[in-house]
Amino acid sequence: MKKTLFRTYKTFLIVVVIFSLLFFVGCCDSGDKSGSSADNEKNTEETAPPDATDDNIDDSASISSFNLTDIMSKLYKGSVDVRYIGEEKRGYYEVILNYHWDTDYHMGQLYGEKLVSQYPALETGFVNYLSALPDAEYDKIMTRIQLIKNQIPQEYRDFINGLASKFDGGTHNDKNDGVLSVDEVFYFSLIGEVHRSSQCSVIAAYHSVSATHKPIIGRLLDWSGAPHGAVFYINKGRKKIVNIGNSLLSLSVSTGLNKHGIFVATLDAPTGEPYPDLSSDTYYAYHFDLRYALENYHTIYAVARYLSQRKYTYNHLIVIGDGRTVSVLENDLNGRRILRDDNSELNAGITWEFSDAIAAVNVFLLKDNFDNFTGNSANTIRWQSIQDQLGAYLSSNNLVTAEEMKKIATYYGTHIDLSDHAGIMTHITQQIVIYDSANSSLQVFFRKNRSPGTENNASNFDINNPEFLAVPLQF
Repeated sequence: MKKTLFRTYKTFLIVVVIFSLLFFVGCCDSGDKSGSSADNEKNTEETAPPDATDDNIDDSASISSFNLTDIMSKLYKGSVDVRYIGEEKRGYYEVILNYHWDTDYHMGQLYGEKLVSQYPALETGFVNYLSALPDAEYDKIMTRIQLIKNQIPQEYRDFINGLASKFDGGTHNDKNDGVLSVDEVFYFSLIGEVHRSSQCSVIAAYHSVSATHKPIIGRLLDWSGAPHGAVFYINKGRKKIVNIGNSLLSLSVSTGLNKHGIFVATLDAPTGEPYPDLSSDTYYAYHFDLRYALENYHTIYAVARYLSQRKYTYNHLIVIGDGRTVSVLENDLNGRRILRDDNSELNAGITWEFSDAIAAVNVFLLKDNFDNFTGNSANTIRWQSIQDQLGAYLSSNNLVTAEEMKKIATYYGTHIDLSDHAGIMTHITQQIVIYDSANSSLQVFFRKNRSPGTENNASNFDINNPEFLAVPLQF
């Protein structure tokens, strides 16, 4: 009620200010016109076109020249703040986007200006990433981007186009020109759609298994490389989300939360199918669709329903949690696209031993969905290790806390590369997110391309004690 009254009061004040300014300008115009006839004649001579007469001069011209848009743009101007949190190679970039009814394109421009002015070497880092791609692979990726980007919701396209306008590449794609083009900027939000990306794991405990009786989630993002971590706080009217990205150009969502307590995370689930012909049908970008769902829906089922209707380029999973439970949307694009919970019937040979807990690796598990689990050691090892670690904590009548979830997620067996057939954290883990819904607590380990070592510093991370940073939830 207080928020509604405040918004009403604010709107009333803005209307009063606008009309006051209009009245003031109108009075100034009247005063000018009430001056001497000589002055009026002089003004007419100076401002009227050569063929103008007194009959066709608009008396309201000076009023209409008063630009209401200029006032509105000042009243409704967004703000962008970017800063680095933590020590070099061990922290993350914090990005705060406050729209204040500003346009998406202008917000993208403001963000681009911040990046260019504060981090002038940033563009080169992204350019170097692209220039390392083989020519044929790069060309294929750019073609895919051109065919899929128009299906991205307009608001996100506008933002990225505004952002890209502050780099120097324009619309010409050349991985060796030393600058970022528009399509290249899009690439860093579309890697999951156009350039297969990652291996991931998720573990969640809730109800009788959770120490708080509410969801505690561990999410691992395994990637061959991530340039830096970035946490985006996006405040757009009533929409408020936190997006945990892989870089400052990651504007779609692979891990995120909204103000309603909905947590989402994506995982690949490859089936060996060839990449679809994007020119033959309409395909959408599910990481951008996930951002849209996160910004606009507040239940597990609404998010799942939105994400289970369209054609996407890759098979995948989406973990969705709220303040009570966690489910996994299995998006088998040629099979069943439904939610899996802790009691779902699974494919033959796959077992899950726990009620009030759920997990996901890069496979489909639901009965009658494609079996990409059997014989896939990278997934079977992690799946079994998750159950072993959960069982070890629960066998002593223990309940899973956020700290224990951290220990489960960082378990790596004897060798971090899974070569000893045990482990959850691996040699390519780039981020680990621990979310405690009861306490609205978020902790994240950002690897930042550091090598496995014995200490947390700029070049190594301690595999026995990875450094987690507390990331505030600004809802």
